[in-house]
Amino acid sequence: MVAMQLQQHRIEALMLVGGFEAFTAMAQLHAYRDKYPQFCIPMIVLPATISNNVPGTEVSLGSDTSLNMIVQCCDEIKQSASSTTRRVFVIETMGGQCGFLATMAGLAGAATRVYIPEHGISFADLAEDVAVCPDA
Repeated sequence: MVAMQLQQHRIEALMLVGGFEAFTAMAQLHAYRDKYPQFCIPMIVLPATISNNVPGTEVSLGSDTSLNMIVQCCDEIKQSASSTTRRVFVIETMGGQCGFLATMAGLAGAATRVYIPEHGISFADLAEDVAVCPDA
């Protein structure tokens, strides 16, 4: 169906803007070039995802912007929290099943601990970390 649409609309190049799903879709089109000559056109994926999980890329559109906003919010939370003691702040970031934003924000914000989907998290882990936190 995709090959038919490319031919019918005389599409001579294809650019997908997206994340990992766009990357895998483009890889599938590329894999079928032998079977469908319509796929023998210039094709590119412009990585644009806050998860920053597109293979072969360093930083995708959206991830840097998201990280800057997270760091700004963390700075504001720290400023508010500095007037009190014995508090623990847990900040959740977006990013699906990819811990890029959480890891980078944790590094930028000097977090005590970063929980990422790749390593998992449980309430027991969180409770243990809160119990041993020297500032809590």
